[in-house]
Amino acid sequence: MLLALQTAIQPRDMATGTTLFVAIRTLGGSIGLAVFQTVQQNKLGSIISKLKLQYPQYAELIAKAVNNQAVIRASTTPSELSQALIDAYVVALRAVFYASIPFAVMIVVLAVFVRHIPLRTRMAKTVEE
Repeated sequence: MLLALQTAIQPRDMATGTTLFVAIRTLGGSIGLAVFQTVQQNKLGSIISKLKLQYPQYAELIAKAVNNQAVIRASTTPSELSQALIDAYVVALRAVFYASIPFAVMIVVLAVFVRHIPLRTRMAKTVEE
């Protein structure tokens, strides 16, 4: 994407365009991470609540497993609870992938409107002499 941007803008705007691109990409990554982390935590929270009702004797262990996933595979964790916790994380991660589908569709639709610009074969002067 950066190469496509740099090909499309004037040489005098190269630094500004590159900086803006990196800033927007970083901001988008931060917002995307926050959104998808929220989706995962909300889904996982609802599943964990159900697990605590299903396994009331292991409520403390389930709470520990949310903050430290190594507890899931610990020898002290019963195998049925371990598998239930793994399934909870899988379902929560699946929700993240489902939440990303609209963004993927939007990117594909927007990509249709990107015009073809051939790459330059020579670098233009950026400073007037």
